[in-house]
Amino acid sequence: MKSGYSILVVMIALVIFATGILAIIALLPSGHQAVRRTVFYNRAATIAEKELAFIRVCYSEQDSPLPPEEISGEEPDGFRWVATIKKNGEIYLVTLNVYSKEGGKEEAEIFATRFVKK
Repeated sequence: MKSGYSILVVMIALVIFATGILAIIALLPSGHQAVRRTVFYNRAATIAEKELAFIRVCYSEQDSPLPPEEISGEEPDGFRWVATIKKNGEIYLVTLNVYSKEGGKEEAEIFATRFVKK
C-alpha cells in the first residue's frame, strides 16, 4: 500500500478551494460599489453643508435681499448642485440636489433645510 493522496482527493480539494475563491471574488464588486457610493455621499454632504450654510448666511438677515428661486454651481471635481428656494409663509424652504456623473451614470442626492429672516 502506497502512502499519499490519490488524484481524486487532490481534485476534490481543488474544487473546494476554487469554490471558496470564487465566492470571495463575487463579494468584491458589491463592496467596491458600496465604498464608491459612500465616497459620493460624503462629498455630496460636504457640498450641501457648505452651500446651505452660504444660502442661510446670505439671505436670512432682515435687511438681506430676497433669495432667488434657484441657485446652481459646479465644483472643480465635477460635482454640480442646484438649490431651489421656495417661500412658505415666513419660512424659506431650501432643497439642494447634488449631482455627479461617474462611469456614464449620474448619481444624485437631495438635502434640505429651512430658514426664517431674522
